[in-house]
Amino acid sequence: METRHIRIEREDAVALKKVGLNSQINILEILKRLKSYRQLRKKEFVLRTELKADLAILHTKVNSAVASLPEYFPPVHEKKAHGSHRAETRDIHKELEEIKEKLARLQ
Repeated sequence: METRHIRIEREDAVALKKVGLNSQINILEILKRLKSYRQLRKKEFVLRTELKADLAILHTKVNSAVASLPEYFPPVHEKKAHGSHRAETRDIHKELEEIKEKLARLQ
């Protein structure tokens, strides 16, 4: 194969050099951010495992506290006799009739 050379102007060579250097800078910044991201992910994993362990301990403490509390049995209410309910409805009907009579007298 034959080697061929291309002549590049000085301004073009400087511009290409700048583009290459800027590309290297960008790659290095990306690598730096990727490294910090990996470190943050490791910290997050450690914190998550610690939190999970702490929550498990808290869960057992709450369960033991609940188990040590006395049980609460609400008082049982006695049912009202049906007769008292009927008496109340009779009283209501009686009052209704009295109000209707008063209205009829006014008219």
